[in-house]
Amino acid sequence: MNYQHSNNLSAQNLSVLSDALSGVALGLEPNAHQMASLRKLAVLYKRAPSMDTDALIRLWLDGPDASANVVNVSESDLLSVQTAVMEGMQSELNDLKELVGKTVKTELTINIDGTIKNLGSGHRHPVFEDVLTSAALRENVYLVGPAGSGKTYIAEQVAKALDLPFYEYGAISMEHKFEGFIDAHGNYVETMLYKAFKDGGLVLFDEMDASNPNALLCLNAMLANDVASFPCGMVEKHPDFVVIATGNTVGHGANAQYVGRNPMDGATLDRYINIPMDYDQDLERALAGNDAWVDYVQAIRAAAIDHKMRYIVSQRASIKGAKLLAAGMSLEKVKAYVIFNKGFNETDIEKIEASEQVQSATRALAA
Repeated sequence: MNYQHSNNLSAQNLSVLSDALSGVALGLEPNAHQMASLRKLAVLYKRAPSMDTDALIRLWLDGPDASANVVNVSESDLLSVQTAVMEGMQSELNDLKELVGKTVKTELTINIDGTIKNLGSGHRHPVFEDVLTSAALRENVYLVGPAGSGKTYIAEQVAKALDLPFYEYGAISMEHKFEGFIDAHGNYVETMLYKAFKDGGLVLFDEMDASNPNALLCLNAMLANDVASFPCGMVEKHPDFVVIATGNTVGHGANAQYVGRNPMDGATLDRYINIPMDYDQDLERALAGNDAWVDYVQAIRAAAIDHKMRYIVSQRASIKGAKLLAAGMSLEKVKAYVIFNKGFNETDIEKIEASEQVQSATRALAA
């Protein structure tokens, strides 16, 4: 390495990158860990992580001005990194990497709740870039948003974009789910968290606010320190270990909508960058493919919020309802099945349907 990155990078980032990229040279194929580190370097320099391997190596060896082939990514280009909110990307990983760099128009196919929709090269969710950048810097993220807003899929696609192994947990009730245990034969039973901590990877803790707060406390030392205690002994944290947690609340406990949520310890919350997200209404419209129905669902959602009602009207109602309507099911049945049968009482339905916005959307839907 001829370039002094210390002028641009923090000492911590430079130390981690120097260890990972030792021996990297033009003409030698980097291993998977080195490629992930080179892409992290590109993100730190606001470059396109999808540029070719030689350009990434030149960026490390000779700095950001080393080659005309190193593509600067403008603010608008960075917005196009937001390729994969609420989706299970169906294209090959190389296509996804290309989308992350977004140096060319690329067709995007996403999947939510089994519904596959081609979105072309258009709308991107506003928070994807922030989550990607944070994870690339190995900062742990807590994504807070309503049910069905796509938090889990963002985590999956960030892992793919950064070439990190992906591990997923649901709500955790016992510490051994994280730490593992010694079985009756004296053998250590590994966990996904242990593998990621030791060998690198992105761990998703889905619905963290529904987990046992005491079980979460065992994570604090792992997230804050470079070594952690497991039943098999002390383990050094891999530089590519990072956590994305998701929840429906900010960590203060249950509310009117999410009654099964637990308060989280302040020390736990302090370990994360807190990134709020909401339903992306433009993406919701693109996924459903039925504008009149989406207008109706969004009007119901807005009316429920205006009346301070605790009902959840997620974008799943738009997607599932559009599918049922396309299959020929009657409008009244679809309204009941995907919205009103989920706990709405008759008095609240009357209040919601009296809303001017809902009435307007109802007329358009019936036309």
